[in-house]
Amino acid sequence: IDDTGFLGEVKRLMCIHDHTGYHDNSRWIYFFGSHPTHVQAIHHTMPVTPHNESAHRFHTSENFRAHFFTFPGNKLVIDQAANIKGLLGRMPRPGYTEIDGARGTIVRIATEQSNPNRAWHADAEVRYCSDDVLTVQAKADQIFPIVHEADAGWWERTYVDLPIGRVEYVNPFPYPGAEGNTHASRDYYTAAIMDHIVDFAQAVRGEKVSEYTDEDAMMAMMMEVGCRESELRDGAKLALPLRGELESESKVREALKAKNGVDPMDIEGMMERAIPRP
Repeated sequence: IDDTGFLGEVKRLMCIHDHTGYHDNSRWIYFFGSHPTHVQAIHHTMPVTPHNESAHRFHTSENFRAHFFTFPGNKLVIDQAANIKGLLGRMPRPGYTEIDGARGTIVRIATEQSNPNRAWHADAEVRYCSDDVLTVQAKADQIFPIVHEADAGWWERTYVDLPIGRVEYVNPFPYPGAEGNTHASRDYYTAAIMDHIVDFAQAVRGEKVSEYTDEDAMMAMMMEVGCRESELRDGAKLALPLRGELESESKVREALKAKNGVDPMDIEGMMERAIPRP
């Protein structure tokens, strides 16, 4: 949709209660097709009623993080969340995403928010301002739903019909059989995983350059480290790429060393560690 220019240039993207950190950072790099120039973050922890999320996750507090990434061309990403699983009645994944263009917006919001067994479904739409409303309040008067189609639990395609024509993405890895999806609650998961596997295999064979490079992966991790460093510096805005010794890295290393009894930089020592998980 962004590539069509229908909404004008997109300069801002906001994501709430989806998934902060390395995974989301990768999305922002891919969306804007560049690496960020600056990072800024704040962190807040509050006590909560003790509760079990799973056998190995017991919580007495909740962490909230707000990340701000500046990209070339005056582009901004706001990415923030507390717990991302909808615990304690918070908005569940995939939360709320807003992509702001010069003339309209793409919005996606989690559905079935009160269902504890929901499968991370969401509704999405394109909101557009016609010439008429631009002179009066500029409230979007043309709404185009984004349709997500699946068959027997397998995602087939996603599309939206705009005045300029249909914008569509067809799943290149359709379901393997007619018996239906019985092992994954999210119909798009297998397609996403298969896409990564094929991309990796083609890159290894030299058939194509991966759409997600080593440099992209390094920057996604650096964005996460930069956020933690900014938090320690009271939300200071830091330039990317990061340079020199970082307090946040030292703290993480010491914490891992204390937890596991071995320096995380000791490769052989870490390989000998067995960390059971319930």
